[in-house]
Amino acid sequence: MLWGRISKGRILTQLLFLVVVVLLGWQVVSHGLLLLGILGQSPRITIPAFSKETGFRTPSISLLQVPDTPTPTLLGTVTPTFMIQTFAPTIVAPHALETPIGIEYKLVIHRVVARESLMSIASQYWTTVDAIQAANYYLPNPLQIDWLIIVPINQTDVYGLPVLDAYEVKTDIAVRTLAQQLSIDPALLELYNGLGNNEFLSSGEWVLVPHLGTATP
Repeated sequence: MLWGRISKGRILTQLLFLVVVVLLGWQVVSHGLLLLGILGQSPRITIPAFSKETGFRTPSISLLQVPDTPTPTLLGTVTPTFMIQTFAPTIVAPHALETPIGIEYKLVIHRVVARESLMSIASQYWTTVDAIQAANYYLPNPLQIDWLIIVPINQTDVYGLPVLDAYEVKTDIAVRTLAQQLSIDPALLELYNGLGNNEFLSSGEWVLVPHLGTATP
């Protein structure tokens, strides 16, 4: 009888120990599953119901459910600067010094500078000394500084060209009126200066004045 009681007591103790172990194991497993469910759960967004007084409210997101996301950094942008350079045209008087004059014959009124000679001037304008001498009404010998001479441009044959002189217009004037003042044929003044009928000249312009006689180089 005593042995039977002891056996029954051991069995009850073992059964009680087994129940405790099972309960403890179940507690551990249930807490582990609960933790895994929380970690693997997607963020929940709670959208409240519509209210006539407040309308829709902004959805709230639980801070514990939203993973940390890096804040984008805006890099500074460089705006290219374009410089537009403008060029102002230089307006040259139609009949100025060192400017080609005429249509059939291209001529220029050249102002002599220091150390220039007829040879150097002829080389500059692609002509000859004889052509320069033939085209001018008068040339000093030797050349004088600031003297104005008539120079053919890129031509050596000036046969038939009248001898010419340079004249500066003093006031705005019609070509034919100027021709009358200079006692020359208006048609010749228009021809060798590339001017049209009834054209006007401005103060400060230069014209070629033809004289009797022709160039004979």
